[in-house]
Amino acid sequence: MTLSTWEGVDAGLVSLALESKAGWSGGSWTDGPVPVGRHRSVTLALRIPDDAGPSRPWFYRTDIGQNHYLVRDSSALHLGERPPDAVVVATLEVEGQRIEVREPARRIESNAPYGVLLRPLDIVPALSVSLAPRVALPRLDDGVFETRLVVRSNAPAGASATARLDLPTGWRSTPEAAELTFAVAGQTETVTFRVDTGEDLPEDGASRLVEARVRTGGRAYVDGYEVIAHRDLDSRRLWAPARLRVPAIDARAPDVRVGYVMGVGDDVPEAILQLGATVSLLDADALTGGDLSAYDAIVVGTRAYAVRQDLVASNARLLDFARDGGHLVILYQTPEYDPASQAPFPATLPPTAEEVSEEDAPVRLLAPDHPLLRRPYVIGPSDFDGWIEQRGSKFFETWDAAYTPLVETHDTGQHPQSGVWLTAPVGEGRFTYVALALHRQLPYGVPGAYRILANLLLAEH
Repeated sequence: MTLSTWEGVDAGLVSLALESKAGWSGGSWTDGPVPVGRHRSVTLALRIPDDAGPSRPWFYRTDIGQNHYLVRDSSALHLGERPPDAVVVATLEVEGQRIEVREPARRIESNAPYGVLLRPLDIVPALSVSLAPRVALPRLDDGVFETRLVVRSNAPAGASATARLDLPTGWRSTPEAAELTFAVAGQTETVTFRVDTGEDLPEDGASRLVEARVRTGGRAYVDGYEVIAHRDLDSRRLWAPARLRVPAIDARAPDVRVGYVMGVGDDVPEAILQLGATVSLLDADALTGGDLSAYDAIVVGTRAYAVRQDLVASNARLLDFARDGGHLVILYQTPEYDPASQAPFPATLPPTAEEVSEEDAPVRLLAPDHPLLRRPYVIGPSDFDGWIEQRGSKFFETWDAAYTPLVETHDTGQHPQSGVWLTAPVGEGRFTYVALALHRQLPYGVPGAYRILANLLLAEH
């Protein structure tokens, strides 16, 4: 590591030192004072022990259902983030007084065409491992599903590794194991495993877990990270176990053709695939000039009207799609969406649109005999059990009599909200606005959310 002071500092440099975690060895420089205004650069070795773990937040939780975090490092309880792994300590002399200046050690990262960035010095594992999708629904006819293992190497000299899946008793994977070879740091390898459950599927709300395990250099790696970065901010790593859940969900929507308009980003298309449907992400060209009649349903993702001007420009084509016999499903939107002009019948979505934040808030069916609540899956109160984070957000406040509200819910002390899920026949097809937080439930395998989604996809099929 290079420790530097810069010209123009109105102080004399007495010493430089590198402080690091217990068990690490740094170094220091005390070779006489550096006069005011002089530049000094010192290179010191930082030796990290072989058993050092990766840099992680000091707090964590093992399951999304936990309502509090567990503590990995109690010494950081009073801090907003974990302490840096290494700190440069400069002792300066100003008018005869000595003071210490402490600065976290950073690494240089290229960021063309802007130059370079100084990012936090983090310790990363030799291998970062992830498993997709997070939720898998085996085929009902043979109990088979596929999963993708993605392994990224951080080993500068390359590495060889063996990847396997830890499976429930009686389940088998093809291949049973995969040999991976990495030539350089940053190289990524993907393996697709075909998992045969032997039709031994979970029942009665239970679920099974499948975990990936990749071994190299005598160590097993079972999790990985995604880098969250912006050129004006420090980067952070979002860690997740290499694990997928196989829940007890009987819902399927085979042979349905779905077009999906991605908004700010969600995992709904993956859930559609797990139901057995085919899904195509609709880009600007598809929206403005593509053959929309190729789809049984078009789903507009969360907050898409806020970020997709091509969607706004093509709104009339989507309404025509519904009139011609398709099902247009709008997931929850922010007030950039104007149902007074962009929906087939007028409604209002004000800037102060209501939401229900209590994930266990009571839900009442307003039209229990409506086809969307009956075919092919009968939706009842139990389909709203086990929800995560919220019931929904951005409800219609008023709406035309052409719409049928399907459910009602409310937080404690809140007036009942019935603008949550509304639907209306349009020409030969159907329009539906769904402000239920399906995008939050589907990645965690909430059964009721999959059953609701299946009914939406199959409505005009």
